[in-house]
Amino acid sequence: MSEELLKTIIQLFAIVAKERVTEAERNNIQEFLSVHLNQEAIGYYLKLFDGHNTEIQIAKQAQLDNIDDQTLEFVDDWAKIMAISKQVNAALTMQQKAVLIIKIIELVFADGEISERQENLIFYIGEALKISRRDMMCIKSFVLGQDLEELSSKNILIIDEGSGEYEIKGPRIVQKNLTGLIAILRLGSIETYFIKYLGISVLYLNGQPLKSRKIGVFP
Repeated sequence: MSEELLKTIIQLFAIVAKERVTEAERNNIQEFLSVHLNQEAIGYYLKLFDGHNTEIQIAKQAQLDNIDDQTLEFVDDWAKIMAISKQVNAALTMQQKAVLIIKIIELVFADGEISERQENLIFYIGEALKISRRDMMCIKSFVLGQDLEELSSKNILIIDEGSGEYEIKGPRIVQKNLTGLIAILRLGSIETYFIKYLGISVLYLNGQPLKSRKIGVFP
């Protein structure tokens, strides 16, 4: 991923981040950057994120007396999102854009809640990145789902020990002695799969450990 594109994506993260960025949100950004950069470069981009976030809050404060709150929340953000989306659409595949949406939702949900403003921004970003509403709903449910009932869907394969009284809407594989569950999301429109593990068992995917509550591309 080019330096220019990474800078653009960092700006997108700053737009959807809350006024007070939590440690969990910063950790999510750092994890995203670690896939593409070395440790020294990660520090640079985290500072870039902090700078964008500060600029956004200063700009909003300066306009408070001139524009009503609802307009203030969206006009400037929407213009920036459209400009950023043009660059992202030209540089990333649909699978990569789906990964980006997942990281954005993970970022804002790091403290367990998503504001109405962030809900709307995520929807607008999905539209701008040409991801279908159906796929956006599937991705959001997959990221936010924290148990068997919330993840039950015809688009999600559940792998668990088979206990419990929940009626699973989609496919299921029973695997005895598995603590927790594995969920695999299929986005049929772009033939892309994502995996998520919720539990404490030591599991590996292609030799790499599966971190609990972290989402990855399923090859």
